[in-house]
Amino acid sequence: MSNGLLWFRSDLRIKSNPALVYACANCEQLALVYFYNANDRSDWKMGSASKWWLHHSLSELQKALHQKNRSLDILLADPSNSLLELCQQHYIDQVFWNRLYEPINISRDKEIKRLLQENGIKVKSFNASLLYEPWDISKPDGTPYKVFTPFWKTIEKQGLEYQQEKYVRKFPKLLKLKNNLPFEKKLSKCKLLPKINWEQQFYQHWQPGEKGAAKKLKVFFKNGIENYTAGRNVPDENCTSKLSPHLHFGE
Repeated sequence: MSNGLLWFRSDLRIKSNPALVYACANCEQLALVYFYNANDRSDWKMGSASKWWLHHSLSELQKALHQKNRSLDILLADPSNSLLELCQQHYIDQVFWNRLYEPINISRDKEIKRLLQENGIKVKSFNASLLYEPWDISKPDGTPYKVFTPFWKTIEKQGLEYQQEKYVRKFPKLLKLKNNLPFEKKLSKCKLLPKINWEQQFYQHWQPGEKGAAKKLKVFFKNGIENYTAGRNVPDENCTSKLSPHLHFGE
């Protein structure tokens, strides 16, 4: 057993989180972190509505972990430059995360993985959001599908195996990060909420976080799924799941 670090990304949930389950089963002490890099230079900047959602989703995750006597450290830093330093300061020898599939994230994660492994730190990643890995489903010529219907027919032929949900049975001892780290740990310091209160009506319709996602799914199963085939094309019908933002943040 060893010191581990779980890096939360677009997987802001406790239930059915494969990286979290594995980390808890294989570490004596475990740090739980989320990196927020306000100076991210990627082409896809996070908009104000997404920042509002992220703030509340992280807040809900913090509350859920607090109920289990654990805490989430939110670090204002670029993981590419900070993760190795964090591991070395705290004698962390294992790092875990759930995979992201955008090209820019794949490239970054490969470089981080290489850097950590070169310094003797084990890295293990997991599929936490897809039925199959992208490289497992392809056209006969080996190229990826670009049209949904043939993609889905291939999926149906290959089969959809029922995946038993795995839950954390016991959290390991919390690995507390030192206060002298050059990172800010408070969610409020991320400044994700808008300065002008234009978002007030969001609260009437949305509840970011794992609990909110479960409620939306329950309502969809009860009221929307039977008429989804036709109703999804009618804007004034309440026949869609409204799960899109919950899925995006991995709730």
